[in-house]
Amino acid sequence: MHDYMQVNVSKLVIIFLIAFSLAIGGIYLWRKSQVPNKDITDIQVPGSEGSKPQQSQIPSNWFEFAKQAKTEAECEQISSLETVKDNCYLSVAEITKDISLCEKAGTWKELCRSRLSETNTKYSEQQAKAIISSRATEVITTLKANNFVKLSTYIHPEKGVRFSPSTYINIENDLVFSADQIKNISLDQKKYVWGVHDGSGLPIEEPFVKYFEEFVYSHDFANAKEIGYNRSIGGGNTINNVFDSYPKSIVVEYHFPGFDPKYEGMDWESLRLVFEESNGIWYLVGVVHAQWTI
Repeated sequence: MHDYMQVNVSKLVIIFLIAFSLAIGGIYLWRKSQVPNKDITDIQVPGSEGSKPQQSQIPSNWFEFAKQAKTEAECEQISSLETVKDNCYLSVAEITKDISLCEKAGTWKELCRSRLSETNTKYSEQQAKAIISSRATEVITTLKANNFVKLSTYIHPEKGVRFSPSTYINIENDLVFSADQIKNISLDQKKYVWGVHDGSGLPIEEPFVKYFEEFVYSHDFANAKEIGYNRSIGGGNTINNVFDSYPKSIVVEYHFPGFDPKYEGMDWESLRLVFEESNGIWYLVGVVHAQWTI
C-alpha cells in the first residue's frame, strides 16, 4: 500500500510540473504577441518593401538610397547612420549646385565646398589648359630660375600678386606685391609676416627670399608629377577657397603626391598659380602653397 501511494504521488508531481511548464510557456507567448517586434531585421528601408532584409543588408540599402537621392528632403529621411547622411547631402549639393547644402555634409563639408567652388569657374579643365598652359609653363620656369625681373613682367599691372602660405587664402591679410616690388625683391632683406605656421601657430616672419624657398618653389614644381587646370588635386582638412577668392581666374596646380613612402601620401605638396585676364593678357595674381595640414 505504501508503495502504491508513492507511485501516485510521483505521478502527481510529474503532471504538476508539466502543467506548470505549459502555463509559463503560454504566458510568455501571449506577452510576446502584445509587444511590437523591434528586431533590426524587421526595419523597413526605402526599396526593401515586400522583403525582410538581413541585418547586414540595411547599411547597403541606405547607401544605395543616399546615392540615388536628388533632394534635401530625401536626405532628411535618413534618421540614423550619420556618415550615410553626410554622403547624401554631398551628393545632392553636387547635383543641385547648391553650396549651402555643404553645411549639412558633416565630415564632407570642406570637400563639398571645394568641389562646388570649382563648378563656379568660367572655364573647364580642357578650356583652361588650352588657354593658359603655355603662359603657365613660362611662369613656372621663371620661378625655377629665380628670375624675379622676368617674373615681374607676368604680374597683374593693377592687382599685383598675392602670396598665400597655405591652402586657405586670406584675402585681407595675405601679402600682395606689385610688379615693381617683385623686380628687385631679391635685394629686400625686410622681414615680412606672411601668415602662421601650421601646427605651432607661430608667425611666418622672414624675408621674401627665405619665404620663396619654403612656401613657393619648395620643390621642383616645373617637373611636378601631376598638373591640374582649374582642378584641385591636393586635398586635406583645410578649406580650399581658391576659386571663391579668384572667381574669374584660371588656376594651375603643380602637384607632388608625396615624397617618402612611409608617410603614405600625407607629405604631398602643391603650388597653385592663379591667373586673371586683363586686356586680353593673362597675368599672375596669386601664388598659393598647399600641403597636408594638422
